Amino acid sequence: MHSIGYSNRAIARELNCSPSTIVYDQKRHCIPLYRQCETIQSCPGTNAIDANAAVRACSFIEASSSTVDLVLMDIKSIDLPEKVKRNTKARRIRANKRILGRSIDERSPRIDNRKDFGHWECDLVLGHKTKDDDVLLTPCERKTRRFFMIKIEDKNSTSVMKAFDKLREFYGPKWNRIFKSITTDNDSEFADLSNLEQVSKTLVYYAHPYTFCNKGSVEGRIELIRRYIPKGDRMDKGSAEDIAKIEVWCNSLPRKILNYKTPKECFDVELDHIYRRR
Repeated sequence: MHSIGYSNRAIARELNCSPSTIVYDQKRHCIPLYRQCETIQSCPGTNAIDANAAVRACSFIEASSSTVDLVLMDIKSIDLPEKVKRNTKARRIRANKRILGRSIDERSPRIDNRKDFGHWECDLVLGHKTKDDDVLLTPCERKTRRFFMIKIEDKNSTSVMKAFDKLREFYGPKWNRIFKSITTDNDSEFADLSNLEQVSKTLVYYAHPYTFCNKGSVEGRIELIRRYIPKGDRMDKGSAEDIAKIEVWCNSLPRKILNYKTPKECFDVELDHIYRRR
């Protein structure tokens, strides 16, 4: 109707709506469903309400998106704001392009229930994202939510394995009962982690790509670390004492899911059970 010289107020009068509605429709690029209305000449004795209803009846066309797809009207799908903004692609789970070891799909449902002690999640916390900066290795136990902050030289698989070798040496013969399984990312820095299965009874599982919920415990602990070490800050600026203080603070927070006990308390109880057994 603009093309034949109608103003916004004139269109609003013909359609019996507010002029602001016409303006909003133009800004939103709404579908042009308003026909050019013929001027209805009111004959003597014609009710004004009937004439107005006739204008409204001939001014609006109801059309579904399927009708538009059939090209039965001079309208394209791009003219439908609600249609073009919807994602019609089917959701899919991304498949691992690189196979580093066991998939998380092979993990026992008992591990998901968090009833058994000794099942861990692992991730890296980066600082400045440069090769000359340190990195934090953060293994987290799923049942007790206890986690460690281990500073390593860089984010390659050799440094990660050195850190786990030190942990295995620290716990000695109790390692297999404390570290029953480890779930981690399918990234190159954890490519050698599956070698633990050759030297111990620990099972290593790799999560799906871009699926953070596969290891939600360690992701939640990383959020706590970011309160003290924001993204972009260099890790090598903090001393070992500073890292230890952050670790103690995070593991000393009472958790509702642990009946308001701290992760450290629950972890120590589990360790007592293991070391008391012969």
